[in-house]
Amino acid sequence: PKAKLKRARRSKTKATPKPQSIPDTEAVSEPQPQPTPEPEAVLESEPQPTPAVIEMTTEELLSAYEVDKTAADAKFTNKILRVAGVVNRIEVKDILGIYYITLTSAEKSRLQNVRCMFNKQYGSELSQLSQGQTVTVQGKYDGSIINIRLADCVLFHK
Repeated sequence: PKAKLKRARRSKTKATPKPQSIPDTEAVSEPQPQPTPEPEAVLESEPQPTPAVIEMTTEELLSAYEVDKTAADAKFTNKILRVAGVVNRIEVKDILGIYYITLTSAEKSRLQNVRCMFNKQYGSELSQLSQGQTVTVQGKYDGSIINIRLADCVLFHK
């Protein structure tokens, strides 16, 4: 009988920690409403203004620079341009991190070209292009020194 009493007392002792674990579970459930602000923060960052895409041919872009370089710079600065043209040069040099193509107009009389700079991930796609092929490239206008430059370019179709 003494053993039974000890077991009964032990079970009473064991019952005491169980209610203590319940508040721990309640405390864990309190932080659950906190993830609500996170989607709000994501929603706030989404409505950022996206520059309009200006579509044109290489010929039209180069002509704009021949007519008035200052006006063309003002019109295209920080704009996304989608330019269709003929591939004149393809440079893919993994070791140096160089990935670009130059587009020219169908009329080869132009001195300037459009240099389209790509990220490394497009290296294999650029390697499949060939000179004389017509492509459409979209990128951000990055200025004009010798060539008109588009940065962060993407090929649209070959």
